[in-house]
Amino acid sequence: MDVQKLFKILDDRGITQSDIAHILDVSSTSVYYYRSVGTIPPHRFKTLHIWLRTHGIDLLDHFPKSDILAAESYGTWFRKELDQFRVSSEEFAQISDLRVPTLDRILSGVTQSPHRETRDAIEAGIEEVTVEHLHDHPEDALTPAIEAEVIQFLEGVAQKLWITRYERNPKSRKECLALYGYKCSVCGFDFEKTYGEIGKHYIEVHHLIPLSKYEEGRAVNPEHDLRPVCSNCHSIIHRRDPIYSIEELQQEIANAVLSSTAIKDEGYTGLA
Repeated sequence: MDVQKLFKILDDRGITQSDIAHILDVSSTSVYYYRSVGTIPPHRFKTLHIWLRTHGIDLLDHFPKSDILAAESYGTWFRKELDQFRVSSEEFAQISDLRVPTLDRILSGVTQSPHRETRDAIEAGIEEVTVEHLHDHPEDALTPAIEAEVIQFLEGVAQKLWITRYERNPKSRKECLALYGYKCSVCGFDFEKTYGEIGKHYIEVHHLIPLSKYEEGRAVNPEHDLRPVCSNCHSIIHRRDPIYSIEELQQEIANAVLSSTAIKDEGYTGLA
């Protein structure tokens, strides 16, 4: 996928970097990063592709279908990024705090849609490798920007990376779970009680304020900013912008339960 061509299409239609940041729920710095280095993570690209299609812009009119499929393949994108900077899966495991078998399954295509936390860790690692390279070789940035703009970009991404790496640090996650346990903070779901041993110590960790909304210099505090939530609640929380708070979603659940109870009391069966 020619990312520069993609951004040219967006520019020609008046879609700004701020618009793209809003569509993808990322910071403007991340969008500048995508544009400068010519890469968009596959799940971000899918989101953009769907948005464009619903607004009457079909990328198939501009790119071969094979390019679009390749851009949506996580394994293809990940392999391309590692090869570009000559980083092995063993070296990347140390950067991303992920296990080598996990990375190899993604690279081989066995895992086609990595878990959300795995995706975030991979993207943070790729940005870390890229920023280090661009600091040494700013001429490799694809955007024809003046030196001051490139430096500002590098500093911005470095700041974002510091926050992301802090939040993805296993110690941060462990501290959150030590404080709040492995039950969903919204609905109380317990993976171990439902799935037995295979569900033990499994839960997603949600940051109450999206990283894209953080002010510069603010780091994640596990006690005040993170909560364990189940996969379903985590997905629903992010269905709205601004995202639902824990309390708001608990109220929605309570309202749904009351509504369901009222329907049953009236004898409604849902059948015509």
